[in-house]
Amino acid sequence: TRGDVEDELRGILGHEHMHSWVPREMVRMPEPEQTDYWLSEGFTDFYAWRTQVRGGVWSLEDYIAALNDAFREFDGSKARTWPNAKVADAFWTDGDAQRIPYRRGAFLAMRWDEELRRGSGGKVDLDNIVLSRRNDVRAARTWQVRGREARRLTAKSQRRQAWGRAD
Repeated sequence: TRGDVEDELRGILGHEHMHSWVPREMVRMPEPEQTDYWLSEGFTDFYAWRTQVRGGVWSLEDYIAALNDAFREFDGSKARTWPNAKVADAFWTDGDAQRIPYRRGAFLAMRWDEELRRGSGGKVDLDNIVLSRRNDVRAARTWQVRGREARRLTAKSQRRQAWGRAD
């Protein structure tokens, strides 16, 4: 049943586990980070909920209850109409401001997912976009590592040549 300690723990663990790749496998977060918490926290909630249903941790009824809780929380928040800049400024001092990015991002992810499914006749969803972005980020990191290694080897070779040693 929703609301018990075990269920709350599953939700927290699901959310925190998703942080192993959202947002770090998708984008570099700006400073201050809270200006883009709608992405890092909201998309994390969206994917935590989705993976808990897909993995059988949550039933469809659990998912619907979590969504209803999120909608009620958002609807009752004094910060729901605040611009992101105001939310970011108040993030560490106002409980409503702390929760709004989670909700805005999760609702936006749901909307984009639905629009992608509808527009593609069910062939594309947000997973396709996010996984593609993750692959792009990983490829860029690989090239960065290769570039650093090439620069290191080039510098080593130049030092050896300067001392009259062959490679």
